[in-house]
Amino acid sequence: MVFSRGLIDERLEKLRKNANLGVSDAVFIPVLEGYNWQSCYYFSGFRGSSGAVIITRDRAFFLTDARYTLQASGEVPFEVVDRKRNRLLDASVELMKKLSVKRIGIQGDKIPTTIYWSLKKESEIFDVSREVATIRRTKSKEEVALIRKACELAHLALGRTVNGIKGVKREKELDALLEYNLAMVGADGGWQDHKFIVASGARSALPHGKASDKEFTEGEWITVDFGARYEGYVCDITRNIFLGEIPKEWQDRHELLLEAQDAAAQILKPGVKAKDVDWAARRVLEKAGYEKFFTHGTGHGIGLDVHESPIVSFSSEDALQVGDVITLEPGIYVNGVGGMRIEDNYLITPDGAECISDMIPKNIAAFI
Repeated sequence: MVFSRGLIDERLEKLRKNANLGVSDAVFIPVLEGYNWQSCYYFSGFRGSSGAVIITRDRAFFLTDARYTLQASGEVPFEVVDRKRNRLLDASVELMKKLSVKRIGIQGDKIPTTIYWSLKKESEIFDVSREVATIRRTKSKEEVALIRKACELAHLALGRTVNGIKGVKREKELDALLEYNLAMVGADGGWQDHKFIVASGARSALPHGKASDKEFTEGEWITVDFGARYEGYVCDITRNIFLGEIPKEWQDRHELLLEAQDAAAQILKPGVKAKDVDWAARRVLEKAGYEKFFTHGTGHGIGLDVHESPIVSFSSEDALQVGDVITLEPGIYVNGVGGMRIEDNYLITPDGAECISDMIPKNIAAFI
C-alpha cells in the first residue's frame, strides 16, 4: 500500500468538506480501462485499470470485478465490493440506490459523456472537478518524497542515455533508449498519458515535437522533455543535449534561458501570483529581444498528472501555495532554425521554494 490509511482518510474528508456532501450525496470516481486512474488512485490507493470509488458523507466503497478484488483488498483501505457479472456503472448505480443517494458528484472534466447521461437519468448531478483539483494540488510530504524520487531516477536515466548515445542515429532511437533506461534505474516508466518530446536541429523549434525518424547531425542539439514515473508520481524535465560544438548564438540563448528561469525561481514563495512568476521569466527574454519567440506559459503543476494546477502563465489567476510542486520552463523557438527550453521542478515551501531537480546537469555534451 503506497498511501497510508490515515492519508487516504484525510483526502476523503477534505473532499467531503470541500464538496459539502449532504446525507443523500455521493461522489462517483471511476477508472475505466486505465482512463482517469489518477483520481481513483489518489482517493483509494487502487492501481488497477477498472473500478470505481463511491464516497458518501460517512462511508466509502470500492467496486471492481474478480480480476481485481484480491489486488484491491491489499491496496484499498475501505470496503471492496465485487460487482460480479454486472457492468461497473450498473453495479455502482445499484449500490448508490441502496445507500439512498439522490445527488451524484462527478469530475465533469474527466468522466465520459455516456456515463454522465446514464447517471443523469438516475439522479441529480453536480460537478466536483474544481474540488478534486484543489485537493490534489497541495502535495503531502509523502507525495513530495515520491516526486523527488522521480527526479532522482530521471537524473540516473538521462545520465545512462547520454553515456550510451554513441551509435544512436535518430530521434526515435534516443526516445526508446531513454524509456529503457528509466526502467533499468527503477522507474515505473515514463509519463503514462503523454509522449516524450525529442526534437533536434530545426525540429527543436516545435515546443511539443515528438520523436521522428530524423537523423542527428554533429553541431546541433537535441531538446529532450521527459520525466520518470514512480509510484504514480512524475517529474517533468527538459534538457538540451549538445552534439559537439553548437553555434555561439545558441550557446548564448541557452545561457539566457538559464537566466530567465533563475529570475522566475527567485520570486517563488507562497502568495506570489503565478502570472508574476511568468512575467519574471518573460521579462528577461523580452529585454534580450526574444519575447515573441517564447510562445507558451512559464510552467504548471505536476503530480500524478504531468500537467496539474497551478498554471504559471500570463493569464493565470492562481497564487502560489505551500505544497505546490511546479515547473519553470522558459523557451526560445525560432521557426525553421531551432529552439531550446530549460525545465526544472520546484517545491513551494513556507519560506520560498526549493528546486528538487537540481541534481540533473543543465549543460550536457555528447558525441554521436
